[in-house]
Amino acid sequence: MNATLSRFFFKLLYYITLPFDFALEIIFPSACIICGCATPCPKGTLFSRELPLDTLFCPKCRTDLSSPSHIFCKHCGRVILSNGKNHHCSASDYYFSTLRPLQFYRGVTRALVLQMKRDHSKILAKAVARLYCEERQDVLKQFQPDCIVAVPMNWRRLLLRGGINAPDVIAKRIASELHIPCFSKYVKRVRSTVPQTSIDWDYRFVNVFEAFDIREPKQRFRLFLKKTIKRVLRNTWTLFPFARSKFKPIERSLERFVKSKLSKKVGVFKGKRIIVFDDAFTTGSTVNEISRILLKVGASEIMVATIARAGLGKRRDNHHS
Repeated sequence: MNATLSRFFFKLLYYITLPFDFALEIIFPSACIICGCATPCPKGTLFSRELPLDTLFCPKCRTDLSSPSHIFCKHCGRVILSNGKNHHCSASDYYFSTLRPLQFYRGVTRALVLQMKRDHSKILAKAVARLYCEERQDVLKQFQPDCIVAVPMNWRRLLLRGGINAPDVIAKRIASELHIPCFSKYVKRVRSTVPQTSIDWDYRFVNVFEAFDIREPKQRFRLFLKKTIKRVLRNTWTLFPFARSKFKPIERSLERFVKSKLSKKVGVFKGKRIIVFDDAFTTGSTVNEISRILLKVGASEIMVATIARAGLGKRRDNHHS
């Protein structure tokens, strides 16, 4: 009975909102968010929170934004030759195990990445995240991630971009689609670096070396509480030295609490399979450094997800352990 009423209600709601959808299509016609071409008008979306991807992207742009995942090398993202081999790939080049791009850095994809860097809007980034989840859903299910992080941005550059970091917006949307947590706030940039596009190819790994660190959950509060307890104990025994022998068990309990609870790192990434997201992959120096520190704190496996795979015409001759 409830299922019948539910179907009747949604069917009635569809017919009620149909004239409003028609009026909205006349005032605000559906168009591709990339090229502006007309797209099919969705039906019954007046009260829906999101438009379908066929309305957000025209067929041509959607085809240009995605390539089949099997043509990319699983480890480095380069194109696999017709014989099924990739002579430029080596498993020792990177700390992450898997790289899954959406498309090459060219044409519409290049324009999309540059547009997300210029625009101060989250609409385009969320649409791209939904497109990535739909086009790479088989790869994501196979990897079975536990969480996702985005490449952090320096606060000065973040201010210049209106406080919006496109990889962070996309990572949060992917996390929502996959029903996994987004732990981008636990990866911080501790050193300001020169933009990667402004330096030579061979110096990009050196530029981002030790530029990131892991921020433990509630680390500041734990450090503050630890210092407060030690300061209170020191001041108490200074004012009342005769009472120290009587309250020795309490002092030992507090010292044990500080040592076991407040001095121990939580390890939010320990044993987890993590997706590291960035908008474009050229040398892979940035995501490789983040993967290094994640493995250092106990992550089990790293997968890099990116919109565009750039730098296909160049070859890296240096190898990093």
